[in-house]
Amino acid sequence: EDEESDEDDEPAAACADPTTDKAPPLSPEAARAQAEKEKEEGNNLFKRGDMTGAVAHYQKSLELFPDNPVVHSNCSAAFLKAGAHAQALANAEAAIALDKTYVKAFHRRAAALRALGRKQEALADYQTVLASLPGNAQALQEIREIKAELETETQAAAQGKGA
Repeated sequence: EDEESDEDDEPAAACADPTTDKAPPLSPEAARAQAEKEKEEGNNLFKRGDMTGAVAHYQKSLELFPDNPVVHSNCSAAFLKAGAHAQALANAEAAIALDKTYVKAFHRRAAALRALGRKQEALADYQTVLASLPGNAQALQEIREIKAELETETQAAAQGKGA
């Protein structure tokens, strides 16, 4: 994936590409345990508002154990908070690729898509969230807002054509 859109976003290393060869040779069990420690440290930094630090630890976790959709999703959340929406999207998509039933990843992808102006796609993901979690207040609110934005855009376009 060739997305170089982090011009002004500090957490530059995307977590969605765990193919780097930096991990020390560990047994699978040791690698998984170390990956879990890195994830927990990322979570702690996230809670303290350090998105750059959180991303760094999530990336280390993914270098050790790349098939963890939760870590990809957590990395997506950190990128969302940092305003790095393209990276957030890439990580949410990686999480979904690993677990097509992971609702939180669909929610994060929807938020990234909306921030990138891809409202129809965001709407579809929020509807997926709602199908899995009926009555989810946040998804309902996002759906209402996006539908209103799309309606306003449609009306503005129609008025522009009639003028």
